[in-house]
Amino acid sequence: MKKIKYHFNTHTLRFDKVEVPLKVRLLQLFGFIAASIVTGVVIVAILFQYIDSPKEKLLRQQNESYRASYSVIQDRVRQLELQMTELESRDNEVYRSIFESSPIPDSARLKDMEALKEVRMIQNLSSTALLSNMIAQLNNLSVR
Repeated sequence: MKKIKYHFNTHTLRFDKVEVPLKVRLLQLFGFIAASIVTGVVIVAILFQYIDSPKEKLLRQQNESYRASYSVIQDRVRQLELQMTELESRDNEVYRSIFESSPIPDSARLKDMEALKEVRMIQNLSSTALLSNMIAQLNNLSVR
C-alpha cells in the first residue's frame, strides 16, 4: 500500500496531504527510464569489448579454418609449380633431342587470354566459392 505523505502548513497550522502532480510523476518516470537505458548501453558496450558474441566466434573460427586451408593450398601450389617447371624443362629437352627443333616458346604456354578470364571470374567469387574453386583447380593440376 502506498504511503501517504503530509506537509505542515505554517499559515493554517495544519497538516496538508501532499499530492504530486502528473507532470512531475511523468518527469520522474522519464528520468528513471533514461538512466536505465544509458546504464544498459554502457554495460553492453563494456561487455562486448571483452566477450565475443556468438556470431564473432563463428567468424573467427571460419577465419582460422580459411587461413589453415590457405596455407595448405599455398604449399600445394608451390609443389605443383615445381612439377610444372620440371615438366617444361623435360618438354624442351624432348623437342631438342627427338624432334631436332627449337622448344616451344613460353608465351605459347601461358595463354594470356585464359588467365584474364580466370582473374575476372575470381573477382566475382565469394571467399568460400573462391576457396572451393582453388581446391578444385589444384586437384585438376595434381591429376595431370
